Amino acid sequence: MESIAFVGIVGIAILIVLFTLVVLIWFGHQFGYKVLDLFSRVKNERGILTEKEYIPSRTKIVNKRVVRNHEGFNSTVYDIPDEIQLPEKCILHIKLNEEVIVAPVSKKLYRTLEQGDSVTVWYSQGRFSKKIYFKKVRRL
Repeated sequence: MESIAFVGIVGIAILIVLFTLVVLIWFGHQFGYKVLDLFSRVKNERGILTEKEYIPSRTKIVNKRVVRNHEGFNSTVYDIPDEIQLPEKCILHIKLNEEVIVAPVSKKLYRTLEQGDSVTVWYSQGRFSKKIYFKKVRRL
């Protein structure tokens, strides 16, 4: 009798472990390991500014989907164009460890830097994806 109970408990434990593994694999696949990468430590290293990119503010037209319900079972779906204002962007391309990262920065910092300048970059690198996540940049 005790061996049947033991086998039942072991079976349930195995099912729990398998279910947990399936959930973790699904979670990693759905979110590209971004959540797990967030727990990487922040590093700071010297980089070289390779390119500056300025994108002025602009207006963009987007469609907003509206559903209007009528009495009964009918409904009407239509799109209404809507204007949104996109802010300006100041972007630096920085060579860091033989890889170029894209770093959005303030307009003030953008104006003080020139191509070829050395900068200090704070970043973290994903443990699983090995992707570099930019934190901040400062002039050297």
